[in-house]
Amino acid sequence: MHTEFNDLARRPNEHGDRAPALTYIAAEEVARFGLDGIERNTPVVIPGMAMKLAMLLIRLMPMPVLRLALRTNV
Repeated sequence: MHTEFNDLARRPNEHGDRAPALTYIAAEEVARFGLDGIERNTPVVIPGMAMKLAMLLIRLMPMPVLRLALRTNV
């Protein structure tokens, strides 16, 4: 979701690009996902299909590839 934290926490060497719009969801939806997770006693809630897909891809990716991607500051 869009917050001013995104602007304040930006590192000086970053390009200032925002994530694609489809990765953001409304604060109300995030709250609804969180409350639903509490009711279902779910310890981790990943709201939005784009984030669920991204987390699935990250889980399937071999660790050496993830480390290389993190080092390149993509």
